Amino acid sequence: GSSWDELGGLNSLSANGYISTACAEPNGNIYAAGAFTNTANKNFVAVWNGNNWAELGGFNSLSASDYIWTICSDQLGYIYAAGSFRNSNNDFYVARYNGSDWNEVGPTFLFNTIGGIYSLNSVDSNSIYAAGFFHNTSGNSYVAHWNGTTWNELGGLNGLAANAEILTLCIDSNSN
Repeated sequence: GSSWDELGGLNSLSANGYISTACAEPNGNIYAAGAFTNTANKNFVAVWNGNNWAELGGFNSLSASDYIWTICSDQLGYIYAAGSFRNSNNDFYVARYNGSDWNEVGPTFLFNTIGGIYSLNSVDSNSIYAAGFFHNTSGNSYVAHWNGTTWNELGGLNGLAANAEILTLCIDSNSN
């Protein structure tokens, strides 16, 4: 019969909080994030490289001050993370790991965010989608799209006009 095994063996990640998200990237690495923290009490993205779990980018490289609700990768292997953590201006943002450093995607996340970013998905590094507890100027929830230069409301102002927060999103093979 089949059974589930803990990746890396019993307690190899040693997460001190729950895991809310996981993803794989084209090179085969596995990533996990959530409410767990490092010894400096900062949330981080963990990477499984086939042998062990490590903090992506090294100790405190992302240094997220709150939960990481969502991670994803693009076809180039860049890793994206978002959640309830904020930048130095106290704004929620999407972070991207480029293979050596974590950086904020674009200018400040331009949304009226009240509770964080709960879902990310990507087509490529110039097409990232985000959803969560944020609203447009009309008070409606929507899917945000990064086009490589700016964040915009997918479908234009009130194109979706959702009346509640969006907790997840996906992309089909035609990039819909």
